[in-house]
Amino acid sequence: MQYEELEPISHAEATDTFRRDDDTYATCRSLLRLALHDEDWAWTLSQIVRFIRHPHPEVRAVAVSSIGYLVRIHRGIDVSAALPMLYALQADPYVATRVRDTLEDIRQFARAA
Repeated sequence: MQYEELEPISHAEATDTFRRDDDTYATCRSLLRLALHDEDWAWTLSQIVRFIRHPHPEVRAVAVSSIGYLVRIHRGIDVSAALPMLYALQADPYVATRVRDTLEDIRQFARAA
């Protein structure tokens, strides 16, 4: 695995990538780029939540981790809409560890937990 710098992404570029949803790698990169760089946490969270139940397990995993990054960066965000989905994913063996980590991030950094 090689480190790759993730640059900011515009809402338009992210929306275009998400609309196509034909490239798992591009979708995952876009989720991470938003979570790490976008100042509009509410819009970003609404985009990420759309992918929590994605059929591809890697997209689900990156979406879950992206919520954790978003919470750590913006601190007091409202994640109440995402919590039921995260709790449901605890039974998904592919993402269960990431869900536990993200729930811990929420407990530590977000007001809504």
